[in-house]
Amino acid sequence: MASVTLPPSVYTPPQACKITMMNVPANILSLPPRVIERICETLHEEQTRCSMQALVSFSRTCWAINWLAQGVLWRILPSIAPLLCTLPADLCSFSSQVTPADGTVVPSCIEFLRNPYHKDLDRFRMYAALVQEIRADLTWWPFAPVRVAPGVWSALRARGPKPLCPNLRVLQHVQELDSDTKLSPVSDNPIFMLLGPSLTSVAVDISSTLAQSLLRAISRTCPDLDSLSVRITSGQACSNPPVRALQGRSDAMHAPARRCNVYSCNLWGLIDLTVVKLVGIYVAPDALSYLGNLPHIRILEFDVHCDDLLWDAPHEKHDKRFSSLESLKVRTNRFEWCTVFLETITSCRLQVLSLVCLERPAPFIVMRGLCEAVGAGPWREKLHTLEIISGRAEDRRYRIQGYPPVDFMGPLLTLPALRRFALYGRCKVMYGDATLEAMKDAWPGIEHLDLRNPLEDHRIEDQVRRESDMTASTQKARLNEQCERQNTPSMISL
Repeated sequence: MASVTLPPSVYTPPQACKITMMNVPANILSLPPRVIERICETLHEEQTRCSMQALVSFSRTCWAINWLAQGVLWRILPSIAPLLCTLPADLCSFSSQVTPADGTVVPSCIEFLRNPYHKDLDRFRMYAALVQEIRADLTWWPFAPVRVAPGVWSALRARGPKPLCPNLRVLQHVQELDSDTKLSPVSDNPIFMLLGPSLTSVAVDISSTLAQSLLRAISRTCPDLDSLSVRITSGQACSNPPVRALQGRSDAMHAPARRCNVYSCNLWGLIDLTVVKLVGIYVAPDALSYLGNLPHIRILEFDVHCDDLLWDAPHEKHDKRFSSLESLKVRTNRFEWCTVFLETITSCRLQVLSLVCLERPAPFIVMRGLCEAVGAGPWREKLHTLEIISGRAEDRRYRIQGYPPVDFMGPLLTLPALRRFALYGRCKVMYGDATLEAMKDAWPGIEHLDLRNPLEDHRIEDQVRRESDMTASTQKARLNEQCERQNTPSMISL
Protein backbone atom coordinates (compact mmCIF):
# COMPACT_ATOMS: atom_id res chain seq x y z
CA MET A 1 0.00 0.00 0.00
CA ALA A 2 1.23 3.48 -0.84
CA SER A 3 2.73 5.41 2.05
CA VAL A 4 0.79 8.33 3.45
CA THR A 5 2.20 11.52 4.99
CA LEU A 6 0.29 12.37 8.14
CA PRO A 7 -0.55 15.96 9.08
CA PRO A 8 1.00 17.19 12.34
CA SER A 9 -2.36 17.03 14.14
CA VAL A 10 -2.79 13.30 13.53
CA TYR A 11 -1.52 11.06 16.29
CA THR A 12 0.90 8.38 15.08
CA PRO A 13 0.26 5.00 16.75
CA PRO A 14 2.93 4.03 19.29
CA GLN A 15 5.04 0.95 18.63
CA ALA A 16 3.51 -0.76 21.66
CA CYS A 17 0.09 -0.67 20.01
CA LYS A 18 1.12 -2.09 16.65
CA ILE A 19 -0.21 -5.44 15.56
CA THR A 20 2.01 -7.78 13.63
CA MET A 21 1.42 -7.89 9.91
CA MET A 22 0.48 -11.56 10.24
CA ASN A 23 -2.72 -10.50 12.01
CA VAL A 24 -3.80 -8.09 9.25
CA PRO A 25 -6.04 -9.70 6.60
CA ALA A 26 -4.32 -9.65 3.21
CA ASN A 27 -7.55 -8.86 1.36
CA ILE A 28 -7.92 -5.64 3.38
CA LEU A 29 -4.34 -4.55 2.67
CA SER A 30 -4.84 -5.09 -1.05
CA LEU A 31 -7.69 -2.59 -1.30
CA PRO A 32 -6.96 0.90 -2.68
CA PRO A 33 -6.81 3.59 0.03
CA ARG A 34 -9.88 5.39 -1.32
CA VAL A 35 -11.94 2.18 -1.15
CA ILE A 36 -10.94 1.70 2.46
CA GLU A 37 -11.88 5.29 3.27
CA ARG A 38 -15.28 4.71 1.66
CA ILE A 39 -15.79 1.64 3.84
CA CYS A 40 -15.07 3.78 6.88
CA GLU A 41 -17.45 6.50 5.69
CA THR A 42 -20.20 3.90 5.21
CA LEU A 43 -20.12 3.08 8.92
CA HIS A 44 -21.20 6.66 9.62
CA GLU A 45 -24.08 6.84 7.16
CA GLU A 46 -27.59 6.88 8.58
CA GLN A 47 -28.71 3.63 6.98
CA THR A 48 -25.69 1.70 8.32
CA ARG A 49 -25.47 3.01 11.87
CA CYS A 50 -26.83 -0.27 13.17
CA SER A 51 -23.38 -1.69 12.32
CA MET A 52 -21.47 0.70 14.57
CA GLN A 53 -20.13 -2.23 16.62
CA ALA A 54 -17.99 -2.97 13.56
CA LEU A 55 -16.08 0.26 14.19
CA VAL A 56 -14.15 -1.14 17.14
CA SER A 57 -13.42 -4.59 15.73
CA PHE A 58 -12.55 -3.18 12.31
CA SER A 59 -10.08 -0.69 13.79
CA ARG A 60 -8.44 -3.07 16.25
CA THR A 61 -7.89 -5.68 13.56
CA CYS A 62 -6.93 -3.45 10.63
CA TRP A 63 -4.96 -0.56 12.12
CA ALA A 64 -2.43 -0.76 9.25
CA ILE A 65 -4.91 -0.34 6.40
CA ASN A 66 -4.43 3.40 6.01
CA TRP A 67 -4.04 5.79 8.92
CA LEU A 68 -5.98 8.52 7.12
CA ALA A 69 -8.82 6.04 6.64
CA GLN A 70 -8.72 5.39 10.37
CA GLY A 71 -9.15 9.14 10.80
CA VAL A 72 -12.34 8.93 8.74
CA LEU A 73 -13.53 5.96 10.77
CA TRP A 74 -13.05 7.66 14.14
CA ARG A 75 -13.80 11.25 13.16
CA ILE A 76 -17.39 11.26 14.49
CA LEU A 77 -18.60 9.33 17.54
CA PRO A 78 -21.92 9.31 19.43
CA SER A 79 -20.04 9.17 22.76
CA ILE A 80 -16.71 7.93 24.09
CA ALA A 81 -18.17 4.42 24.49
CA PRO A 82 -16.51 3.12 21.28
CA LEU A 83 -13.16 4.34 22.61
CA LEU A 84 -13.71 2.46 25.86
CA CYS A 85 -14.37 -0.71 23.88
CA THR A 86 -10.79 -0.60 22.58
CA LEU A 87 -9.45 -1.15 26.11
CA PRO A 88 -8.15 -4.57 27.21
CA ALA A 89 -10.85 -7.16 27.83
CA ASP A 90 -9.67 -7.77 31.40
CA LEU A 91 -10.11 -4.08 32.23
CA CYS A 92 -13.45 -3.03 30.76
CA SER A 93 -16.84 -4.67 31.29
CA PHE A 94 -19.65 -3.85 28.87
CA SER A 95 -22.99 -5.06 30.29
CA SER A 96 -25.57 -6.28 27.80
CA GLN A 97 -28.73 -4.36 26.93
CA VAL A 98 -31.83 -5.77 28.64
CA THR A 99 -35.37 -4.66 27.83
CA PRO A 100 -38.00 -5.66 30.43
CA ALA A 101 -41.43 -6.94 29.42
CA ASP A 102 -42.98 -3.51 30.03
CA GLY A 103 -40.83 -2.02 27.27
CA THR A 104 -38.66 0.12 29.57
CA VAL A 105 -35.20 0.65 28.12
CA VAL A 106 -32.43 -0.32 30.55
CA PRO A 107 -29.19 1.32 29.35
CA SER A 108 -26.02 -0.67 29.02
CA CYS A 109 -23.26 0.22 31.45
CA ILE A 110 -19.49 0.33 31.06
CA GLU A 111 -17.42 -0.37 34.18
CA PHE A 112 -13.76 -0.98 35.00
CA LEU A 113 -12.97 -4.34 36.59
CA ARG A 114 -9.71 -3.02 38.08
CA ASN A 115 -7.60 0.10 38.22
CA PRO A 116 -6.02 0.69 34.80
CA TYR A 117 -2.27 0.85 34.27
CA HIS A 118 -0.78 3.57 32.09
CA LYS A 119 -0.11 1.15 29.23
CA ASP A 120 -3.73 -0.07 29.31
CA LEU A 121 -4.76 3.26 27.81
CA ASP A 122 -2.23 3.34 24.95
CA ARG A 123 -4.74 2.23 22.35
CA PHE A 124 -7.37 4.57 23.84
CA ARG A 125 -4.98 7.51 23.39
CA MET A 126 -4.20 6.47 19.83
CA TYR A 127 -7.82 6.45 18.68
CA ALA A 128 -8.94 9.36 20.90
CA ALA A 129 -6.51 11.60 19.02
CA LEU A 130 -8.45 10.89 15.81
CA VAL A 131 -11.84 11.95 17.18
CA GLN A 132 -12.97 15.36 15.93
CA GLU A 133 -16.69 15.30 16.74
CA ILE A 134 -18.74 13.78 19.55
CA ARG A 135 -22.44 14.09 18.80
CA ALA A 136 -24.97 12.69 21.27
CA ASP A 137 -27.16 10.58 19.00
CA LEU A 138 -29.56 7.96 20.36
CA THR A 139 -29.79 6.24 16.95
CA TRP A 140 -26.19 4.93 17.05
CA TRP A 141 -26.77 1.39 18.23
CA PRO A 142 -25.40 -0.26 20.36
CA PHE A 143 -23.47 2.70 21.83
CA ALA A 144 -26.55 4.71 22.81
CA PRO A 145 -27.95 4.85 25.29
CA VAL A 146 -24.84 3.79 27.19
CA ARG A 147 -24.06 4.74 30.76
CA VAL A 148 -20.48 5.04 31.94
CA ALA A 149 -19.87 4.25 35.59
CA PRO A 150 -18.49 7.14 37.71
CA GLY A 151 -15.37 5.10 38.50
CA VAL A 152 -14.49 5.02 34.80
CA TRP A 153 -14.50 8.81 34.58
CA SER A 154 -12.35 9.09 37.71
CA ALA A 155 -9.80 6.65 36.27
CA LEU A 156 -9.73 8.44 32.92
CA ARG A 157 -9.22 11.75 34.67
CA ALA A 158 -6.24 10.36 36.56
CA ARG A 159 -4.52 8.38 33.78
CA GLY A 160 -6.12 9.35 30.48
CA PRO A 161 -5.06 12.07 28.02
CA LYS A 162 -5.86 15.68 28.88
CA PRO A 163 -8.20 16.52 27.29
CA LEU A 164 -9.59 13.07 26.58
CA CYS A 165 -9.83 13.81 22.85
CA PRO A 166 -7.09 16.37 22.14
CA ASN A 167 -8.23 17.15 18.59
CA LEU A 168 -11.95 17.39 19.36
CA ARG A 169 -13.62 20.24 17.48
CA VAL A 170 -17.37 19.65 17.95
CA LEU A 171 -18.95 18.50 21.21
CA GLN A 172 -22.60 17.68 21.82
CA HIS A 173 -23.24 16.38 25.31
CA VAL A 174 -26.43 15.25 27.05
CA GLN A 175 -26.07 14.86 30.78
CA GLU A 176 -28.43 11.88 31.15
CA LEU A 177 -26.39 9.72 28.76
CA ASP A 178 -23.43 9.61 31.13
CA SER A 179 -25.03 9.60 34.59
CA ASP A 180 -22.78 12.51 35.48
CA THR A 181 -25.21 13.77 38.11
CA LYS A 182 -23.62 11.23 40.48
CA LEU A 183 -20.12 12.58 40.01
CA SER A 184 -18.36 14.63 42.64
CA PRO A 185 -16.52 16.94 42.61
CA VAL A 186 -17.56 19.02 39.63
CA SER A 187 -14.14 18.64 37.99
CA ASP A 188 -14.80 14.89 37.58
CA ASN A 189 -17.74 15.60 35.32
CA PRO A 190 -17.07 14.15 31.83
CA ILE A 191 -17.94 17.37 30.05
CA PHE A 192 -14.98 19.10 31.72
CA MET A 193 -12.62 16.31 30.63
CA LEU A 194 -13.53 16.88 26.98
CA LEU A 195 -12.92 20.63 26.90
CA GLY A 196 -9.79 21.64 25.03
CA PRO A 197 -8.23 24.36 22.85
CA SER A 198 -9.31 22.69 19.59
CA LEU A 199 -13.03 23.01 20.28
CA THR A 200 -14.96 25.35 17.98
CA SER A 201 -18.53 24.24 18.79
CA VAL A 202 -20.09 23.18 22.10
CA ALA A 203 -23.74 22.21 22.61
CA VAL A 204 -24.63 20.73 25.99
CA ASP A 205 -27.65 19.89 28.12
CA ILE A 206 -26.60 20.14 31.74
CA SER A 207 -27.99 20.76 35.23
CA SER A 208 -28.22 24.26 36.66
CA THR A 209 -25.69 23.40 39.38
CA LEU A 210 -22.96 22.97 36.77
CA ALA A 211 -23.81 25.71 34.28
CA GLN A 212 -21.69 28.54 35.66
CA SER A 213 -18.69 26.29 36.28
CA LEU A 214 -19.02 24.94 32.76
CA LEU A 215 -19.16 28.39 31.18
CA ARG A 216 -16.08 29.50 33.13
CA ALA A 217 -14.20 26.36 32.09
CA ILE A 218 -15.16 26.88 28.45
CA SER A 219 -13.99 30.49 28.50
CA ARG A 220 -10.62 29.42 29.96
CA THR A 221 -9.91 26.41 27.75
CA CYS A 222 -11.66 27.08 24.40
CA PRO A 223 -10.31 30.37 23.00
CA ASP A 224 -11.34 29.55 19.41
CA LEU A 225 -14.95 28.69 20.21
CA ASP A 226 -17.43 30.17 17.72
CA SER A 227 -20.65 28.33 18.67
CA LEU A 228 -21.92 27.97 22.24
CA SER A 229 -25.23 26.34 23.18
CA VAL A 230 -26.07 25.54 26.80
CA ARG A 231 -29.49 24.25 27.84
CA ILE A 232 -30.49 23.77 31.46
CA THR A 233 -32.17 20.45 32.17
CA SER A 234 -34.37 19.95 35.21
CA GLY A 235 -37.00 17.55 36.45
CA GLN A 236 -39.62 20.23 36.04
CA ALA A 237 -38.64 21.00 32.48
CA CYS A 238 -38.59 17.32 31.51
CA SER A 239 -41.86 16.40 33.19
CA ASN A 240 -43.87 19.36 31.90
CA PRO A 241 -43.79 19.27 28.10
CA PRO A 242 -47.32 20.53 27.24
CA VAL A 243 -46.23 24.10 26.52
CA ARG A 244 -43.64 22.99 23.99
CA ALA A 245 -46.09 20.52 22.49
CA LEU A 246 -48.98 22.94 22.34
CA GLN A 247 -47.09 26.01 21.21
CA GLY A 248 -45.04 23.75 18.97
CA ARG A 249 -42.95 26.53 17.48
CA SER A 250 -40.84 27.77 20.37
CA ASP A 251 -39.12 26.50 23.50
CA ALA A 252 -40.89 27.29 26.71
CA MET A 253 -39.05 29.34 29.29
CA HIS A 254 -37.46 26.85 31.62
CA ALA A 255 -37.96 27.26 35.34
CA PRO A 256 -35.31 25.13 37.03
CA ALA A 257 -35.53 24.68 40.76
CA ARG A 258 -32.20 26.43 41.18
CA ARG A 259 -32.09 29.61 39.17
CA CYS A 260 -28.97 30.01 37.08
CA ASN A 261 -27.50 33.33 35.95
CA VAL A 262 -24.64 34.06 33.60
CA TYR A 263 -22.34 37.05 34.11
CA SER A 264 -19.71 38.63 31.92
CA CYS A 265 -16.93 36.98 33.95
CA ASN A 266 -18.30 33.61 32.81
CA LEU A 267 -17.73 34.58 29.17
CA TRP A 268 -14.37 36.38 29.21
CA GLY A 269 -12.02 34.99 26.61
CA LEU A 270 -14.77 34.02 24.15
CA ILE A 271 -14.27 36.80 21.64
CA ASP A 272 -14.93 34.91 18.40
CA LEU A 273 -18.46 33.73 19.16
CA THR A 274 -20.89 33.77 16.25
CA VAL A 275 -23.66 31.62 17.77
CA VAL A 276 -24.84 31.89 21.40
CA LYS A 277 -27.83 29.96 22.74
CA LEU A 278 -28.49 30.02 26.48
CA VAL A 279 -31.74 28.23 27.33
CA GLY A 280 -32.87 28.31 30.94
CA ILE A 281 -29.94 30.55 31.88
CA TYR A 282 -30.78 34.14 32.78
CA VAL A 283 -28.42 36.68 31.26
CA ALA A 284 -27.26 39.41 33.63
CA PRO A 285 -26.90 43.03 32.40
CA ASP A 286 -23.10 42.92 32.24
CA ALA A 287 -23.19 39.65 30.28
CA LEU A 288 -25.66 41.16 27.82
CA SER A 289 -23.37 44.16 27.35
CA TYR A 290 -20.42 41.84 26.80
CA LEU A 291 -22.29 39.89 24.14
CA GLY A 292 -23.44 43.12 22.51
CA ASN A 293 -19.86 44.25 22.04
CA LEU A 294 -18.73 41.05 20.31
CA PRO A 295 -18.32 41.88 16.62
CA HIS A 296 -19.25 38.54 15.04
CA ILE A 297 -22.41 37.34 16.80
CA ARG A 298 -24.98 36.30 14.18
CA ILE A 299 -27.36 34.11 16.20
CA LEU A 300 -28.40 34.94 19.76
CA GLU A 301 -30.91 33.15 21.98
CA PHE A 302 -31.26 33.81 25.69
CA ASP A 303 -33.56 34.14 28.71
CA VAL A 304 -33.85 37.36 30.67
CA HIS A 305 -35.76 38.29 33.80
CA CYS A 306 -36.51 41.97 33.50
CA ASP A 307 -36.62 42.45 37.29
CA ASP A 308 -32.84 42.05 37.15
CA LEU A 309 -32.45 44.92 34.70
CA LEU A 310 -33.25 48.60 34.43
CA TRP A 311 -36.37 48.71 32.29
CA ASP A 312 -35.58 52.14 30.86
CA ALA A 313 -31.93 51.31 30.05
CA PRO A 314 -30.98 47.62 29.85
CA HIS A 315 -27.46 48.71 28.94
CA GLU A 316 -25.67 51.72 27.53
CA LYS A 317 -26.27 52.55 23.90
CA HIS A 318 -23.40 51.87 21.58
CA ASP A 319 -22.79 52.61 17.92
CA LYS A 320 -21.95 48.99 17.16
CA ARG A 321 -24.13 47.08 19.60
CA PHE A 322 -25.09 43.68 18.11
CA SER A 323 -23.94 44.99 14.75
CA SER A 324 -23.85 41.60 12.98
CA LEU A 325 -26.98 40.02 14.43
CA GLU A 326 -29.04 37.95 11.98
CA SER A 327 -31.26 35.88 14.29
CA LEU A 328 -32.57 36.82 17.74
CA LYS A 329 -34.74 34.86 20.15
CA VAL A 330 -35.60 36.33 23.55
CA ARG A 331 -37.61 34.69 26.33
CA THR A 332 -38.63 37.10 29.07
CA ASN A 333 -41.30 37.75 31.69
CA ARG A 334 -42.18 41.24 30.41
CA PHE A 335 -42.42 42.59 26.87
CA GLU A 336 -41.75 46.14 28.11
CA TRP A 337 -38.07 45.32 28.43
CA CYS A 338 -37.98 43.77 24.96
CA THR A 339 -39.27 47.03 23.49
CA VAL A 340 -36.37 48.98 24.95
CA PHE A 341 -33.85 46.28 24.10
CA LEU A 342 -34.82 46.24 20.42
CA GLU A 343 -34.13 49.97 20.21
CA THR A 344 -30.49 49.37 21.17
CA ILE A 345 -29.75 46.85 18.38
CA THR A 346 -27.87 48.41 15.48
CA SER A 347 -27.77 45.45 13.09
CA CYS A 348 -29.42 45.97 9.73
CA ARG A 349 -29.00 42.24 8.93
CA LEU A 350 -31.59 40.86 11.34
CA GLN A 351 -33.73 38.34 9.46
CA VAL A 352 -35.29 36.14 12.16
CA LEU A 353 -36.89 37.53 15.34
CA SER A 354 -38.69 35.55 18.06
CA LEU A 355 -40.07 37.22 21.19
CA VAL A 356 -41.55 35.02 23.91
CA CYS A 357 -43.32 36.02 27.13
CA LEU A 358 -45.09 33.10 28.78
CA GLU A 359 -45.85 34.65 32.15
CA ARG A 360 -49.05 36.41 31.07
CA PRO A 361 -50.50 37.92 27.87
CA ALA A 362 -49.26 41.44 27.27
CA PRO A 363 -51.79 44.32 27.34
CA PHE A 364 -52.49 45.83 23.94
CA ILE A 365 -50.63 49.05 24.85
CA VAL A 366 -47.47 47.07 25.58
CA MET A 367 -47.92 45.00 22.43
CA ARG A 368 -48.36 48.13 20.35
CA GLY A 369 -45.07 49.51 21.64
CA LEU A 370 -43.35 46.21 20.91
CA CYS A 371 -44.67 46.11 17.34
CA GLU A 372 -43.59 49.71 16.79
CA ALA A 373 -40.06 48.82 17.90
CA VAL A 374 -40.04 45.84 15.52
CA GLY A 375 -41.34 47.84 12.58
CA ALA A 376 -39.01 50.80 13.12
CA GLY A 377 -35.73 48.90 13.49
CA PRO A 378 -32.81 49.18 11.05
CA TRP A 379 -33.57 45.62 9.95
CA ARG A 380 -37.03 46.38 8.55
CA GLU A 381 -35.92 45.79 4.94
CA LYS A 382 -34.37 42.39 5.81
CA LEU A 383 -36.62 40.79 8.44
CA HIS A 384 -38.39 37.78 6.91
CA THR A 385 -39.46 35.72 9.96
CA LEU A 386 -41.31 37.10 12.99
CA GLU A 387 -42.71 35.07 15.89
CA ILE A 388 -44.45 36.53 18.94
CA ILE A 389 -45.76 34.43 21.84
CA SER A 390 -47.79 36.35 24.40
CA GLY A 391 -48.80 34.18 27.36
CA ARG A 392 -49.38 30.45 27.57
CA ALA A 393 -52.24 29.34 25.36
CA GLU A 394 -53.51 26.81 27.93
CA ASP A 395 -53.22 29.14 30.96
CA ARG A 396 -56.87 29.86 31.76
CA ARG A 397 -56.04 32.07 34.71
CA TYR A 398 -56.02 34.94 32.22
CA ARG A 399 -58.62 36.01 29.72
CA ILE A 400 -57.65 35.99 26.09
CA GLN A 401 -56.16 39.36 25.26
CA GLY A 402 -57.59 40.92 22.12
CA TYR A 403 -55.40 43.22 20.00
CA PRO A 404 -57.02 45.80 17.69
CA PRO A 405 -55.64 45.35 14.16
CA VAL A 406 -54.62 48.99 13.74
CA ASP A 407 -52.51 49.02 16.91
CA PHE A 408 -51.03 45.57 16.37
CA MET A 409 -50.66 45.09 12.62
CA GLY A 410 -50.10 48.69 11.54
CA PRO A 411 -46.42 48.99 12.60
CA LEU A 412 -45.61 45.58 11.11
CA LEU A 413 -46.78 46.57 7.64
CA THR A 414 -43.44 48.37 7.22
CA LEU A 415 -41.68 44.99 6.84
CA PRO A 416 -41.77 44.35 3.06
CA ALA A 417 -39.54 41.24 3.21
CA LEU A 418 -41.73 39.39 5.72
CA ARG A 419 -42.38 35.80 4.63
CA ARG A 420 -43.32 34.10 7.89
CA PHE A 421 -45.36 35.67 10.68
CA ALA A 422 -46.96 33.93 13.65
CA LEU A 423 -48.73 35.09 16.80
CA TYR A 424 -49.30 32.44 19.47
CA GLY A 425 -50.39 32.40 23.07
CA ARG A 426 -53.31 33.66 25.11
CA CYS A 427 -54.13 36.39 22.63
CA LYS A 428 -56.07 37.16 19.47
CA VAL A 429 -55.86 39.74 16.69
CA MET A 430 -59.31 41.07 15.79
CA TYR A 431 -58.59 41.04 12.09
CA GLY A 432 -61.04 41.99 9.38
CA ASP A 433 -61.27 42.52 5.65
CA ALA A 434 -59.27 45.75 5.68
CA THR A 435 -56.50 44.22 7.80
CA LEU A 436 -56.07 41.20 5.55
CA GLU A 437 -56.09 43.38 2.45
CA ALA A 438 -53.35 45.54 3.96
CA MET A 439 -51.26 42.46 4.84
CA LYS A 440 -51.59 41.15 1.29
CA ASP A 441 -50.31 44.43 -0.13
CA ALA A 442 -47.56 45.03 2.46
CA TRP A 443 -46.12 41.49 2.41
CA PRO A 444 -45.98 40.39 -1.23
CA GLY A 445 -43.75 37.41 -0.42
CA ILE A 446 -45.76 36.04 2.51
CA GLU A 447 -45.55 32.22 2.77
CA HIS A 448 -46.65 31.44 6.32
CA LEU A 449 -49.22 33.45 8.28
CA ASP A 450 -50.56 32.04 11.55
CA LEU A 451 -52.72 34.18 13.84
CA ARG A 452 -54.58 31.31 15.49
CA ASN A 453 -54.87 30.45 19.14
CA PRO A 454 -55.30 26.65 19.27
CA LEU A 455 -56.72 26.62 22.82
CA GLU A 456 -58.66 29.86 22.94
CA ASP A 457 -62.06 30.28 24.62
CA HIS A 458 -64.70 29.01 22.19
CA ARG A 459 -67.16 31.75 23.18
CA ILE A 460 -64.74 34.45 22.09
CA GLU A 461 -63.84 32.44 19.01
CA ASP A 462 -67.52 32.20 18.03
CA GLN A 463 -67.94 35.94 18.49
CA VAL A 464 -64.98 36.67 16.25
CA ARG A 465 -66.27 34.23 13.65
CA ARG A 466 -69.67 35.88 13.51
CA GLU A 467 -68.05 39.25 12.89
CA SER A 468 -65.41 38.34 10.33
CA ASP A 469 -65.82 34.83 8.93
CA MET A 470 -66.97 35.87 5.48
CA THR A 471 -64.41 38.61 4.90
CA ALA A 472 -61.58 36.58 6.43
CA SER A 473 -62.32 33.62 4.18
CA THR A 474 -62.26 35.84 1.11
CA GLN A 475 -58.96 37.47 2.02
CA LYS A 476 -57.42 34.16 3.04
CA ALA A 477 -58.21 32.82 -0.42
CA ARG A 478 -56.56 35.87 -1.97
CA LEU A 479 -53.42 35.40 0.12
CA ASN A 480 -53.22 31.76 -0.93
CA GLU A 481 -53.66 32.71 -4.58
CA GLN A 482 -50.83 35.21 -4.24
CA CYS A 483 -48.53 32.51 -2.85
CA GLU A 484 -49.48 30.18 -5.69
CA ARG A 485 -48.67 32.82 -8.30
CA GLN A 486 -45.20 33.16 -6.76
CA ASN A 487 -44.76 29.36 -6.71
CA THR A 488 -44.13 29.44 -2.95
CA PRO A 489 -45.53 27.06 -0.35
CA SER A 490 -48.22 28.70 1.73
CA MET A 491 -49.68 28.15 5.15
CA ILE A 492 -52.35 30.73 5.91
CA SER A 493 -53.98 29.97 9.27
CA LEU A 494 -56.38 32.53 10.66
